[in-house]
Amino acid sequence: MALATGAPTGVPTSPAADGLAGVWRRLCALCESRRSSAVGCLLGCQQLAGGARGEAAAKLGIRCGGWTYVLLDAVALGRGAGEADELLLCVRDPWAAAEGGAWRGAWRAGASCWSQRDAYGASPLQQLQNGPGAAHAAAAVHADPAGRFWLSVAEFVRVFDKVHARPRSRPRSRSHPRSHPRSHP
Repeated sequence: MALATGAPTGVPTSPAADGLAGVWRRLCALCESRRSSAVGCLLGCQQLAGGARGEAAAKLGIRCGGWTYVLLDAVALGRGAGEADELLLCVRDPWAAAEGGAWRGAWRAGASCWSQRDAYGASPLQQLQNGPGAAHAAAAVHADPAGRFWLSVAEFVRVFDKVHARPRSRPRSRSHPRSHPRSHP
């Protein structure tokens, strides 16, 4: 993976080669790289295909034609024992507030799927609030002013056709020569 070199890394979202499980593994690996790296990386996703796929994405609230969304998190919700019932991704639309966009997929804010209880009495929302997705759980309850929303990995591959990973720029230290211009006598 080119994350260490500073070069952008592309990840295909097509499940043709190794199915949704393969796409899920690649997206989780990118999210983990973002979390574990000292610098981290920015993860973006786009809908570039247009045509019927673009129209379907637009009906769900996705902007097509080069708009970049930020991939924030990947969370597997389930009953434990290594089995996940739902593979969810949290994505941020940076233009949602200004443009009035809103995700209209199955896992949209306030949708009934968030409150359906499993055999143990836990809902996906409760699992999210008490698990690794807690930082973005509010986006499951109400439309998020910051543009965050949740979608399943199946919805993700239907509406996004490109994912990029790019390392964040390292912040300059105070002693960096370009940080403090030298004064000349």
